[in-house]
Amino acid sequence: MSLRVKVSAVVIGAAAIAGMLVTAPGASAQGCARQPSGTLICTEYPSSGGTLRLYVYNNSTVQGEDTSGRDVHLDKAIPGGWEGPLGGGKGWTSILNRQGTSWRACVNVGGGRYHCTPFA
Repeated sequence: MSLRVKVSAVVIGAAAIAGMLVTAPGASAQGCARQPSGTLICTEYPSSGGTLRLYVYNNSTVQGEDTSGRDVHLDKAIPGGWEGPLGGGKGWTSILNRQGTSWRACVNVGGGRYHCTPFA
């Protein structure tokens, strides 16, 4: 089994687990917290500064935010990996339909490297 296939299997497994955790009452994915309003917020702190967040609104729509105003996008979990970049923008992404799957927000931290929130 190639390294790419192994990495894809790990990513899908983690996305599936995160999706199960998010749908369980009162549960949240690692690095994520549910607000009293019902919004799930997943937060990461890129090494290049700022704060990266994924918002899951009422378990039906998603949006990403980068407090440093960099290009931020969303990735959607699909069998074998992820689909993205989707809904990208400066500082904020578009609000997209969750489509019953897990998502993450990602920001380019330079040199072709990305930092992402957990899938939720």
